[in-house]
Amino acid sequence: MNQHVHNVWLYSRKTAIHVEHEFWELFRLATMERGVTISKLLAEIDRTHRLLPYQGPGRPRVLALSAAVRIFVLQEVMAKLARAEERASRRRPAAHRSYPTAHRRSAQFPWSLPEGMHSSRPQDDARAPDR
Repeated sequence: MNQHVHNVWLYSRKTAIHVEHEFWELFRLATMERGVTISKLLAEIDRTHRLLPYQGPGRPRVLALSAAVRIFVLQEVMAKLARAEERASRRRPAAHRSYPTAHRRSAQFPWSLPEGMHSSRPQDDARAPDR
């Protein structure tokens, strides 16, 4: 992944963000979903995602804005996946979460037919090619 430079306005001044194309596209999608401008969402990320907890003397407490954007995008994608998984689990009834016995048996023995698929008389199977 190559980083691209994106020039944006933040707090009434022009600034450059160096992020990969995929992160930038997901960031733009987040702005459209929220109905805000890129500058407004960047200002929110600047306020909420850049300050790190204190980690000792000599260690930086402020992330670069590009790193904060990547973290924001990653958190957004993870939240979307969690919501989709939750919706899918609510939609699926409990009976459909596990396979019926016939499916498990055919998975164990792929050469055998599932229950109910066998002919009732073995001689019919022997005569079938003659017809």
